[in-house]
Amino acid sequence: MVELLVVIAIIGILAALLLPGISQGKKRAQRIQCIANLHQMGLALQGFLSNTHQYPTSVANGDAYYPGTWMLQLERGGFDITQPKTNFLRVGVWHCPSFLWSVNSPGGVNAVCYGYNIFGLARDKTNALGLYGDYNPNR
Repeated sequence: MVELLVVIAIIGILAALLLPGISQGKKRAQRIQCIANLHQMGLALQGFLSNTHQYPTSVANGDAYYPGTWMLQLERGGFDITQPKTNFLRVGVWHCPSFLWSVNSPGGVNAVCYGYNIFGLARDKTNALGLYGDYNPNR
């Protein structure tokens, strides 16, 4: 009986020593997945740029070649997915596994893991040198 208790104690000590290492390995794998997602988005942005000769805008109107938000434009024109799923922002390259967020975001805002520089460095939308597509040289 004593030998059984000693074996159980040794197994418990070994498990306690291994769990932090396993947890750190999981976090590292999640960070690597986020980096891979950003790489894929960069490739999709390059594909979109070579196909359309422009960057995605924040929201394109209905008569644009790829209408909708920049995410939908990139999904269609960069990743070449003609019919994106309705929940595409919560899966695949759009979801970073190390980023924790609530599905029930306040105000009905659709939370995403990654952003896009549509406004550049300035706070106003004009002459911001971002990718908003609203540059006006007269302002």
